[in-house]
Amino acid sequence: MKPLTKTENKIIEYIRNYDTPTISNSLELLDSSLRSKGHTQKTMHCLNPKLKPVIGFAKTAIITSTKKKNTNIIKNRDKYYEYMFDGKFPKICVIEDKDKSNTIGAWWGELNASIHLNFGFKGAITNGAMRDIQEIDKKFQILSGEIRVGHGYNQIHKINCEVNIFNMKVKLNFHIKYIYFAIYFMNLIVSMTYPNFTTKYLEFFIYLLYVSHSSISYSSFKTKI
Repeated sequence: MKPLTKTENKIIEYIRNYDTPTISNSLELLDSSLRSKGHTQKTMHCLNPKLKPVIGFAKTAIITSTKKKNTNIIKNRDKYYEYMFDGKFPKICVIEDKDKSNTIGAWWGELNASIHLNFGFKGAITNGAMRDIQEIDKKFQILSGEIRVGHGYNQIHKINCEVNIFNMKVKLNFHIKYIYFAIYFMNLIVSMTYPNFTTKYLEFFIYLLYVSHSSISYSSFKTKI
């Protein structure tokens, strides 16, 4: 994926000024079906509630921590980190834990949070667990379904794949011209998946947010970004 343009970066920063209900209301104007889908449907643990809203492109993986044997643990983990490292754009790591609430281990702790922060990630979302809550860098955000003290037999099952986080499906093959943003804020996630969601539509989406707070025409709004 190519680096974001100056305008695209401005759009991303503009979205960060709004809370999740405002984002959700605006999305419903574009697609009324998003009243009942496109977001998580379970209360989650938020690591750093005082952080500003985070927005980025989703990078995905599926893990498990209950299986003791996997001859490809090291190989799969190397591929995972190579995949996560790639990309000089805002990223959010979206991890589906196959074990769900029965997980015995946390993928997210002080070490993995530090690694992903240095890879350019703004945060992570998982239906699985986190730990090291006091030690994780305060600049890194995590929304998790569980909290555990150990890491179990953590291993990568798949990377760069479709995942499901409490009924929020995160799909792949996104690009800024066919944009897929995983947006998350405090304790509710809204995701946008549009095959034809171009930058033009994204600009109009931001306009819908802006016009709710001030009287301005779309053409005048475009001069601001």
